[in-house]
Amino acid sequence: GVDATKLIACEAKLAELDAIDKIAALPEAEDVTLDDAEAIKAARTAYDLLVKWEGAQDGVDATKLIACEAKLAELEEAAAAPVVEAITDLPAAEEIVIGDKTKITAAREAYEALADNVKPYVTNYAKLQLAEAVIAKLDAEKKLADTQEQLSSVSSQLSAAEAANTAAAGTIKELQAQVKQAAEDLKAAQDNLDAANKALEDAKTASGTKEKELQDQIDKANTELDSANEALAIAQETIKVQNTVVKNIKAKGQKKKMTVNWKSAGKGFKYEVYSSTKISSKFKKAATVKKNKAVIKKLKFKKTYYIKVRAFKTIDGKKVYTQYSDTVSVKAK
Repeated sequence: GVDATKLIACEAKLAELDAIDKIAALPEAEDVTLDDAEAIKAARTAYDLLVKWEGAQDGVDATKLIACEAKLAELEEAAAAPVVEAITDLPAAEEIVIGDKTKITAAREAYEALADNVKPYVTNYAKLQLAEAVIAKLDAEKKLADTQEQLSSVSSQLSAAEAANTAAAGTIKELQAQVKQAAEDLKAAQDNLDAANKALEDAKTASGTKEKELQDQIDKANTELDSANEALAIAQETIKVQNTVVKNIKAKGQKKKMTVNWKSAGKGFKYEVYSSTKISSKFKKAATVKKNKAVIKKLKFKKTYYIKVRAFKTIDGKKVYTQYSDTVSVKAK
């Protein structure tokens, strides 16, 4: 039993004002920095929310928002470029040696330092993950080799002590404990190596999937950027048409008709000719033509007519009109 029409209209207007304020608060596109990402995202969210109310977006000029989004995408890709280059410079998995650990660690630190909205532009992230898995394996192999060398050394000492039979019981017991500890360390190292091998295989398996996911994200970002550029072009063309004025209108009276011509507004335009017997009111459309000339017939004898013209162009399926020309007068004969 409650009419919520006024409430809905107020909500729509409030949302429209919020979107306008957020877009107006954005910097000019050439001044956008990565720090503006949250503000641009908030403005986009506010603008997209207007679809809840039919026609609400028509009252908001999104040209500045679209330009800022395009500039931000360029900055994010540029911010990711040094990390992409650092990962590209890493050796292939089969060529990695233990000495490459510093470069791999530096690449990881550079990636983690990126903002979350920049990380998707690191298209070769899977290569970094694979390199880390290889280094982990090499570390485990080195530790295993070191432990084996230690075990061999301790075993040699024990054999020498037993052969000479000069070592004290405490020394032999200590050496036996070292042998036991070395054996335990060897088992732990072997377990680590097994785990590293498994992690490497898992990384190789996952890398293909991860690279595809990252490429899909980049493709999506490029598609959104293309859409933004297309919307920007449409908005710029619309504004250009709306600011155009039909000029040099001339009218010549003839027997019960008149010929009207004017300067062409440009390629792709059509024209609407309006006439009235009053200088500033009751204008009605008399003709729609493709060229900058029209003949208006069935005029009253010696009657003065007032004529004005406007052009229009179809942009993205919608008619967009120029401004009206000056009004001229002509008397029918």
